[in-house]
Amino acid sequence: MIKYERLDDTKEVLEWAKQHEAIPAERELPDGETELTFNLDGQRDGEPLDWDKFLQRFRLEGLALLVEPEVSSSHYFKFVDDSTQKDAIKTGLSSGQDLNKHVQTSDFRAH
Repeated sequence: MIKYERLDDTKEVLEWAKQHEAIPAERELPDGETELTFNLDGQRDGEPLDWDKFLQRFRLEGLALLVEPEVSSSHYFKFVDDSTQKDAIKTGLSSGQDLNKHVQTSDFRAH
C-alpha cells in the first residue's frame, strides 16, 4: 500500500510545488468547467495561473492536495475535496476504486 499525504495549507501546497517545479494552472473539462492542475516537467496540462489566483481558488473550493510523502521525489499529485476524510488516504491495487470515491476527476501525474 502507498500512503499519500494530504496538504490543505496553502503554504504546504506552495512548498510542494516549488520543490517539484510545478507551475499552477487550470484545465478545461469537457463540460466547460475548469479544474486546478500543475504543469510539470515541461508538460502543459493547463493554462498557467498566477499563484494568487491559484491559491485563492484552492481555498474557495475547499481543496487539498494529495501527494506522496516528502521522502519521495515523485511528482504524483491529486486535488481532492478537503471536506472528505482528513487523514492521509491509503491505496493499493485492491483499494484503488475506494480512492476514486474520494477524489476529483483529474488524474495522478507521474513525471
